[in-house]
Amino acid sequence: MSAKGSKLMNFIAYIAIIFIGIALMLAWLFRDGGGELTRALQLIAQILAYAVVAYYSFMYARRKQERKQIWFLIAWAAAVVLIIVFVIL
Repeated sequence: MSAKGSKLMNFIAYIAIIFIGIALMLAWLFRDGGGELTRALQLIAQILAYAVVAYYSFMYARRKQERKQIWFLIAWAAAVVLIIVFVIL
């Protein structure tokens, strides 16, 4: 992975942590869960966290695929599709 890609993933992970922190603080402050804003921040944080994990796991699967172990890449693709489907639902 290039240094530029690594910096981007580190920044996305940082933003995800900030959103999680804000969402948890709002949920605590408003005792009822914080309403729509808290749920929106939590969803954004989840999506960003999933994106970071998907990116790094893709790098691992791609290295395995280069060694003729294509099943790692297939399993990764299936897992990503499942995550996308269940986040949307």
